[in-house]
Parts: sequence; C-alpha cells; structure tokens
Amino acid sequence: MAVDPHLHQQSLAPIRWHRSRGPQTTYQTLELAREMVGKSRNVIEWSQRVYGLGVEEMDTTHAEFAALVNSIAQADAPEDLHILFTKLLDHTRGHFTRESELMRECGFKAIDEHEADHTRVLGDLERFAAMARRGMPDMAKAFVSEFLPGWFDAHAQTMDAALAQCVKTLRRQR
Repeated sequence: MAVDPHLHQQSLAPIRWHRSRGPQTTYQTLELAREMVGKSRNVIEWSQRVYGLGVEEMDTTHAEFAALVNSIAQADAPEDLHILFTKLLDHTRGHFTRESELMRECGFKAIDEHEADHTRVLGDLERFAAMARRGMPDMAKAFVSEFLPGWFDAHAQTMDAALAQCVKTLRRQR
C-alpha cells in the first residue's frame, strides 16, 4: 500500500462539507479536520521539526493522524464525532498496517514490541468507538483528547523514530 505523495497538497484544496451528507472523501475529512483545528487548541501540536522522521510516507501519515485526533478533540456535535472517530479508526488501521510492512521490509528488530503497542492502541480505539456508538461519545472523545496525544508523542519519538532509521538505512543501501 503506497501513500499518495500528493495527499497533503490535495487535502488543502477548498471544499464544502455538508452536515447532512458528511465528508465524501478522505480529502474532505482531512479538510474538515483542518477547519475544526482552527476553532480551539490542538491536543497534538504537529510540526515537522518535532515529529518529522525523514520518511515521507510516515511523516504524512503522522500529520494526518494528528489532524484527525485534533478534530475529534474539538468536535462538539455527536454526529461529527461519530464520523471523525470512524475515519480515525480507518486511518489508524491503514497506518499501522503500513508500518508493519515497513518493519518487515527493513528487518526491524523490535517488530514484536512495536506491533504489540499498535495492537493495544487499536483495540482501545475500537472499544471506545463501540462506546460512542452505544451513546457514550464523551468517553471516546476523552480517550482521544487525553490519552492519544501523550501516547503518540512517546511512540513517534521512540518506536517510530527507530523504525524510520531502519527504513532510511535500507533505502540508502538500495
């Protein structure tokens, strides 16, 4: 699964989001996320300087993850929260699958620990998504707003930084 290198640029294109239909594409979802981010403080302050790993597809995926987490943290309407949480789950599944592929490609030594962390967080996201569907969206929003930013910070700067180094070493050897 290749990450579209133009995703970030395409997602900045102006679009109209209609509450009755919701976002129609990933690009529209990301645009909605970016619009909502401007409404209040971010829970993940994304910057290339802090979170950039030097592997474009990882950096792009992480920026998208941060935008979705921030949009959920700032969502007010339950229907927006449901749409965005579903998008975060879909994004995170793809994100973790691609990182697992990268780990296998470069022979990453800590693959078991890295994948176990992914499995745990994805399981938590799925449990909180189910709670939101059962009428408890505030608990899901609190998990995303209060737990995920700290987890992402530690995970990106440790496990993902090590993975990025492995990927860069492999790509230099080719």
